[in-house]
Amino acid sequence: MNLTGTDLVLTATGTVATFRYVVLYNDDPTSPADPLIGWYDYGSDVTLLNGETFTIDFNATAILSIT
Repeated sequence: MNLTGTDLVLTATGTVATFRYVVLYNDDPTSPADPLIGWYDYGSDVTLLNGETFTIDFNATAILSIT
């Protein structure tokens, strides 16, 4: 089973606090609410200024595979 996703482009409105991780969670279930799927470590701190973009580039084949 593969988890796939569509690339996501985020645009800052105002200055965004420094971050390093992108978190994936399942927004559908109510119990447990929003369970963690995983996270991506960008490898260094990221700060976005107003109008700048950050692209989360998901692999076209699979974000994660469960076998």
